Amino acid sequence: MSFTTNFTASERYLPLSTNTELFDLWRARAVEDPDLLTELDGIRSDADAINDRFYRDLAFGTGGLRGVIGAGSNRMNIYTIRRATQGLADYINAAGLPKKVAIGHDSRHKGELVYPVGTPAFLGELESYGVPLGDSEEVGVVCVGFDTTLTYEKLDKAVHYLRRGAAFVAANPDWVCPMPANEVLPDCGSICALLTASSGVKPTYIGKPNRNMIDVISEMTGIANEHICAVGDRLYTDIAVAQNAGAGSVLVLSGETDQAMVDAAERKPDLVLPSVKELHELLRG
Repeated sequence: MSFTTNFTASERYLPLSTNTELFDLWRARAVEDPDLLTELDGIRSDADAINDRFYRDLAFGTGGLRGVIGAGSNRMNIYTIRRATQGLADYINAAGLPKKVAIGHDSRHKGELVYPVGTPAFLGELESYGVPLGDSEEVGVVCVGFDTTLTYEKLDKAVHYLRRGAAFVAANPDWVCPMPANEVLPDCGSICALLTASSGVKPTYIGKPNRNMIDVISEMTGIANEHICAVGDRLYTDIAVAQNAGAGSVLVLSGETDQAMVDAAERKPDLVLPSVKELHELLRG
């Protein structure tokens, strides 16, 4: 592994036999990010935690270099990113390929205090991944999900933080959640529309139609995107995520979308069925 200027040339690609040796090397050399050192100090006597962070190098998948942000060779941090970048540069130089630069923006907010608008289960999921949640003037991100426990107080605080510069991240742009007896519940997109109207800030949606969901499934299963099929009742999320990721798409007319909406759509799903019952019959047949 390499830590650019923090490692000597001989150490940069030194084969290390144990995770403990890697841990000790990171403790000695990973000095540019104090958060990483704090994390390493916290797992010093936890063999399982050390093994999880150092048993392999973070690997590329179909969607690029992905991983949990944190300390270790199997985590996303400034050192693993530098190593991947240096490796790509070395390959391009050795292959004599044209030298061009692509600049991307990472929308994740490492360490920012997050104000969540969501159910207790939603908050628990965020906390399980180490996302710092809070309600103070230090809030840097407002994160919104499908909140069936929504209150005016939550909306008021979310608008307050957005108007003071907090980033706006949301799960998905679904307007409604279909319910029995032809009823609906306001979904995440409707909540976000209210917050945008009140604050002037538009959200970044990290769920559907963002293609990441399909890419992650492909990476986890080893199945190529074109062999994955997304099934749903919304053209603008369920079908769009499949089309954005190069996957197959099946629209069911048992929810939000009707045939007239399909006919008017610019991009059509691969298959349209009355409900998932017909899909089940197709798969069986």
